[in-house]
Amino acid sequence: AGLNWRTGKPYTQPQQGNEVVDGAVNFDEVNSATLSDYLRVDFSAIYRTKRSGNTGIHAGVSVWNLFDRANTLNAYYQVDGASNIQRLQQNSLGITPNITLRFRFN
Repeated sequence: AGLNWRTGKPYTQPQQGNEVVDGAVNFDEVNSATLSDYLRVDFSAIYRTKRSGNTGIHAGVSVWNLFDRANTLNAYYQVDGASNIQRLQQNSLGITPNITLRFRFN
């Protein structure tokens, strides 16, 4: 099992009440806001069998983001065609299962 945690990444928001100036985003102070903390719990397990010599099978299963936490990785702003401000976010994957199977021959 593993735990991945870090504090929220700093980012710059538009100036409240005066978001768009001359068709561009009017930003507030640089890095004046932070995203939520990043937290991800992962789990993995491997089962190994050994046959004659060095032959065998390795089977594994893992689950990333076990608690399906919605983590925001990045946030930025842009102006659309109607001069409205839009916030765009990049989010991490939700719960992600993985299965592996490896055959070993010698």
